Amino acid sequence: DRIFAQADSGTINALIVDFKGDYGYLTYPSEIALAKKLGAVKKYLDLDYLIKNAAARNVKIIARIVCFRDNYLAQYKNYGMRNEEGGIWHDITGSSWTNPYIDSVSDYLVSVVEELVKMGITSIAFDYIRFPTDGAVDRIRLTKVKGPRYKSIVTFLKKVREKVPDAEIGACVFGFTAWHDLKNEGQILEKFGPFLDVIYPMLYPSHFPEAFKRELNEYWRNYWIYFDSVKGAFNKLP
Repeated sequence: DRIFAQADSGTINALIVDFKGDYGYLTYPSEIALAKKLGAVKKYLDLDYLIKNAAARNVKIIARIVCFRDNYLAQYKNYGMRNEEGGIWHDITGSSWTNPYIDSVSDYLVSVVEELVKMGITSIAFDYIRFPTDGAVDRIRLTKVKGPRYKSIVTFLKKVREKVPDAEIGACVFGFTAWHDLKNEGQILEKFGPFLDVIYPMLYPSHFPEAFKRELNEYWRNYWIYFDSVKGAFNKLP
């Protein structure tokens, strides 16, 4: 009610809602068999209430879906990234990651998107749509590797576009992708662009090295990082 009161006052016109959270759990009453088997369905959201009240106020719901950081799916079969000893690899937060090269991993994510679209949630924002960066990443031992890392992400996006062609599909990417291809993370804007409707560049000035635009004072450095990054992202998209 507090959030929708802001919509009533005209403060907001859209909501980004976690439907698949940072650790892999689903926050809505999913009927996906594998999600139930994994114990990943938490039912935190009253979906009917959310959709009804958003529609009444013409508020857009954007479903945030965390992709490859997933403590639940990573424990299933061989879906998780492994370390050199064959165990599940964990990042600096203790979280597990799934292997984007494994088709069944992307199929699971696609099933989440399909289910949400059928429920009436037609705007999607993929987050953690990349390989991990924090922790002992040199210990990761990937299997089923087929080409550069970005290709596994593109294959996933192609599947999504084919299954839900009318949905609005977006991706949260490191802001630095507007300047350089992030090959280790698997994020290359030119490759993602044909399959996306929206790019959400995460432009944290702290993600940029101190030498980047260091000729400017802090205020203007931050401003031009935002401005030039958004301009650069537009130029890299189709």
